Amino acid sequence: MIKASISLTGSAGVEKSKDSLLKSTITNILLSDFVDFANSEENRAKLVLFKAIKLMQ
Repeated sequence: MIKASISLTGSAGVEKSKDSLLKSTITNILLSDFVDFANSEENRAKLVLFKAIKLMQ
């Protein structure tokens, strides 16, 4: 019984780690693509900066 529960716990931890790594990778790719987009001369004039906006939680 103990061996089975350790195995299940270990597997769950590995799956969570893989999900976290995948989520971080996708987030970093999207942010990198946006920064490249925002910094291009063609798109720089199309972006609008809102300085007085506050996010509510």
